[in-house]
Amino acid sequence: MLLLNNDTVVAPDFLDLMVGALEADPNADVAGPTIYYYDAPARVWSAGGVVDWARGDTNNVGLNEEDRGQFGSAPRRVDFVTGCALLADRATWARAGLFDGRFFMYFEETEWCIRAAKVGAGIVHVPQAKVWHKIPLHARDDSPRVHYYMTRNRLLFLKRSGAGALTWARVGFSYARTLASWTLRPRWRGKRAQRDMMLRAIADYARGRFGRAEALAG
Repeated sequence: MLLLNNDTVVAPDFLDLMVGALEADPNADVAGPTIYYYDAPARVWSAGGVVDWARGDTNNVGLNEEDRGQFGSAPRRVDFVTGCALLADRATWARAGLFDGRFFMYFEETEWCIRAAKVGAGIVHVPQAKVWHKIPLHARDDSPRVHYYMTRNRLLFLKRSGAGALTWARVGFSYARTLASWTLRPRWRGKRAQRDMMLRAIADYARGRFGRAEALAG
């Protein structure tokens, strides 16, 4: 089954290349393409993803890099691929289950990929398969609404994925430091809306309030 955002443009052979990668490797069950910004066609948004368990961070490989061939041509293992364009065989969906609807947006595919890997699925990035995503180059970075979901769902992801106590301690310290800085330092007055959304996100996580959040601005 293929998941594909409706705000994408795809290369004509992108699906053939991903299917071929799964058929060629008996240990590969999930595939994702190289995804570029539609408004900057050579700039990478995602070439697969990695999880930094020590810090509780997830990162798109190659984010904002110009594609100079640095990802090679052969499929390579990654921790996750983005749900913007994700191909997985039927057996993997049956073993891993579907996306967790509590996320609503952001982190749902990352958590699913970790879950799929735990039941034996191999996840690969297929460099030569190409998709262009109509995502803003910068506008989402400061969006309070995005910040809410990224904060709340990061915590849900860590819980669902069984992150260790040290990871939780580091994430908690990082959040506390950020909140203090955005509250006390004059230079971060412009971050007050993000701070308030971060506090709401942490509170909603603690109360078990998931899914779509109402009345989010920005």
